[in-house]
Amino acid sequence: MINKIIKETKCFDLIKNDKSNGKLSHSILLLNKDEKFLSIFAKSICKLLLCQSKDSFCDTCNVCNKIKKNIHPDCKQINTNGEKISVEMIEEITDTVLTRPYEGDIKIYLLNNFDQATESAQNKILKTLEEPPKDTYFILTSTNEFKILQTILSRCSKRTVDSLTENQIAEILKDKGVLEYKSIALASGGSLTLSLDLVETKISSIINDLIVDIFTNLNSTKIVYKYVSKLENLKDNLLLFFSFAKNFSNKGLKLKLGVLAKDEIDDKLLSSLQSFIKPVTAEGILKIIDLITDCEKMLNAKANATNVIDQFLINIVKEKFKNREV
Repeated sequence: MINKIIKETKCFDLIKNDKSNGKLSHSILLLNKDEKFLSIFAKSICKLLLCQSKDSFCDTCNVCNKIKKNIHPDCKQINTNGEKISVEMIEEITDTVLTRPYEGDIKIYLLNNFDQATESAQNKILKTLEEPPKDTYFILTSTNEFKILQTILSRCSKRTVDSLTENQIAEILKDKGVLEYKSIALASGGSLTLSLDLVETKISSIINDLIVDIFTNLNSTKIVYKYVSKLENLKDNLLLFFSFAKNFSNKGLKLKLGVLAKDEIDDKLLSSLQSFIKPVTAEGILKIIDLITDCEKMLNAKANATNVIDQFLINIVKEKFKNREV
């Protein structure tokens, strides 16, 4: 899915056309605020340049697989993992830049997060970017071009990578098997980096478990206090919680009305939804959805989080009891 999205971007199309027309710059600076997407995009450009596929890159051949695994001898990748790009890292490039490619006709140096390069490191690579060998290409990525020396910027062809939409992120997450792909994509604000971080930290699993607990077991205002501290511990992920809660409620409403598609849920979720909707009318579920929307608006307006949590939990109990099935 992500390869399809990348191939449909204007930036990819421009670089592909430059390659086809023999006008490709030997030093390309890719810009976007989304660090992880930028890294994936840059690796796709490496595949485009080295893959033998005529139109684009296949992502299945030996060349593409080696680039994915970071073991292609003609594609040297520098990934900082949060550290600065040092002079020593750049020297590894300048010491080998004149060597011939091992497997193909060209070689590539991919420097991710180049804005994390020290000033000395940037100055070290300056001459190489100014006069690169004919068979060598440099691809630099950056989320903040203002941290890059002007002398470097003037020697690179700058390309702004198209940002992902929330729908595209949702499709990427769905393709990866993430259950709450819509809610996570919505909470990410169009950032694949944040979306993947939410998945990798398993916060989505914690939130889902808490939602099921609240919606099935919170039946009295006397036990509200048990859930207040749990929600307060979510801190910056409260909006994500409410996004998940709305998604859960919407599925509950569909199940209540008999219009929930089988591919939307698994057996575990079905059991949780049945426990939630059994004592509540469809009108009650609609009011709970409205309540969640109000909570989201209050948080976005910077309302006190504890007050929002209290209001949410107390009203969940009220709506469940006011709108019970008889």
